[in-house]
Amino acid sequence: MKVNSNFEPAPIGKPSKSTGTAKAAETKAGENAAAESAVAKLSGKTNELSAPPVNQTRVEAIQQAIREGKFEVNADAVASGIIQSAKELIGQR
Repeated sequence: MKVNSNFEPAPIGKPSKSTGTAKAAETKAGENAAAESAVAKLSGKTNELSAPPVNQTRVEAIQQAIREGKFEVNADAVASGIIQSAKELIGQR
């Protein structure tokens, strides 16, 4: 391998490429922080609007039934729900 003997270092008064890279990285970091902040704000709003109400009493009753081995799965209801979801997905295409 031959080393190029015509190498000339950059003059001292001239900005180097690393300065531009640092500024680009700083700008990118600022843009990322702004985007993350916007996403956090929007995701919080989305959860507030789309989350169905939770019946905590019902949830606790189901958890207790599961712990006691008394919870029974309604296979017909589960199958109907899966079929309905599949129909909705197919209809959205």
